[in-house]
Amino acid sequence: MQVEFINLDNMGKAELQGNDHHAQDSHPPDDVDPFFRSTTTHPSLKKSHDLSSDIYHSLFNGFFKSDEFTSWIHRKTCPQLHCIGGPGSGKTTLTTLTAERIRHTCSQSLTGTAFIATIYISEDITEDEQEFFEDFLHMVYQQLTPNESLIGQHIVKWYNNYVKAQHAGKCTSKRVELIAKVLHARISEIGDCGRSFLLVDSIDQCSPTLKELLERELSALHKKGLSIMVTSRLPIYQKQRDVYCDFHEADYDYEDGLRFYLRCMSCEDIVICFSCKDKGNFCPKCGLDTQWEESKYLIISVDRIPRSELQNFVAWDLEREHGNIGLGTSDPCKLPPLSSMGISFLKAESGTAAREWVTRIVSEAHGSIALAKLGLDVVHGATSVGSIEWIPNRLPRNVQALFNDGIKSIEQQPEKHRNLALKSIAAVAKSEPRFSGASLSELANLLQDRPHASGYNRLPPRSAEHILQASKGYLHLLPPRFGSEEYTISAYNFLFCSYAAEGYNDELIWANAQLRTSNIPRSFTIISTKTKDSQPVKPMEDILGDLRKFYTESPRSMYSPKSPLPGRESPLTRSSTGYFRIQEQVPKPVGLGLGS
Repeated sequence: MQVEFINLDNMGKAELQGNDHHAQDSHPPDDVDPFFRSTTTHPSLKKSHDLSSDIYHSLFNGFFKSDEFTSWIHRKTCPQLHCIGGPGSGKTTLTTLTAERIRHTCSQSLTGTAFIATIYISEDITEDEQEFFEDFLHMVYQQLTPNESLIGQHIVKWYNNYVKAQHAGKCTSKRVELIAKVLHARISEIGDCGRSFLLVDSIDQCSPTLKELLERELSALHKKGLSIMVTSRLPIYQKQRDVYCDFHEADYDYEDGLRFYLRCMSCEDIVICFSCKDKGNFCPKCGLDTQWEESKYLIISVDRIPRSELQNFVAWDLEREHGNIGLGTSDPCKLPPLSSMGISFLKAESGTAAREWVTRIVSEAHGSIALAKLGLDVVHGATSVGSIEWIPNRLPRNVQALFNDGIKSIEQQPEKHRNLALKSIAAVAKSEPRFSGASLSELANLLQDRPHASGYNRLPPRSAEHILQASKGYLHLLPPRFGSEEYTISAYNFLFCSYAAEGYNDELIWANAQLRTSNIPRSFTIISTKTKDSQPVKPMEDILGDLRKFYTESPRSMYSPKSPLPGRESPLTRSSTGYFRIQEQVPKPVGLGLGS
């Protein structure tokens, strides 16, 4: 079929009537549906994100050098790239830097033109989900079809049909069908001579139903040739363990699981690496019916920053704030004058105080950019090296404020999801040994309603997926430990586990008291309903005070109890970030149902 291409800049307004993207000066006809006049793009959708001045552009070099990213950006048929990180791991910044990296890489390539669409989901989507889905597809199409593009006449015709459906007030399903048809055609057209990329940030802010709908559509767009990167607090929920090739013997003590592999889709069982596939191997179960297919997703954790890159960031941030203190991160002429802290660093007896603090902050951060920023806040708030307070006995106030905000976001969910999340967090935090998390069977038992529980019948969670979604990334699913077959749910980092276990939050105190096997006496957890002549009921404040007696104090921490720092507008200080699980090995994202 011969396709006629049209330059959008040279098209008449009448051909694209009502298309505010292709012909911005055109006006819709007078006989339009009255509600069309007031339509706006869903407020949670943004197409750009500005980087702040304190962004260290080399911070994610490890990610950009990874095999996963390299394969994704250079291979047109590469699976979707899913970047998983806890609250505050810099996923939005990573999305913006990735867009810049794609433009730079493709500008140096002679293989064709690259079109990039970026979608930032700025807040939780709890309503207007159909409108969100329609606007999502429309925004992607607009970014993949800039005004200077040459596009096929059939695409222009189909897009005009969509615009007419908007004007006429057609039902949402019809409009979605039309814009999806246009987008699929546009991606196929781009694939004939170039590459198309889509970066979606914070897809986990969609409701479970909307997220499922988006994931299905993204899979369809990927099959058309769209290269997709998604950031999320949680991975795609699926049962996943380390995968090894079934055609050669692996050294399980030293080899990690395969990151790139194919599976036979006829039996969905046998796995093969690319080297063994190139040798012409067939599935031993399916023989000539073998259908090797690559994994749908590449999953990469962005929770941990390599030590060398984190060290460079901490040194850069100290000199950016306090001037030239001998760390050699920038041209001295570009650094600010020495602050009182900067002068103190230079006057310290050791002569290497600044480098010692860089090492200390990096060591305590264990690869976490958020913990490193918190350590820097402590140093920035002091006036001299000797005044830095580093070891309090309780979690600092800014950490408490951050986690309090996280719990408040959980509380904004429907009651069923809120209760499930709070009780799950309380149960996981109280599990022994501390920080180890709770096995799925243990957690399932703890979440059962007590025999005396009253109220409407609640549908219990059918899999761990419901718990992870309700907890909004503050709980993670871990693979079975050595010698075990059962998965574990744990707090996403040890500081949050301490926060949840030690009575910092009233909602979590109350949630713990409602657990089926709570060791708190029933007299503390049941609000009396006696007659007027009986003893007055205790106020909730007194009940919570009694419950706190069952909690212990925090372990010693590295951060100052004087946070938030003076002069800051928010107790969250420089970064509204979360904190990471501090482990030497970050497990790969996995998923499993409670009943498995």
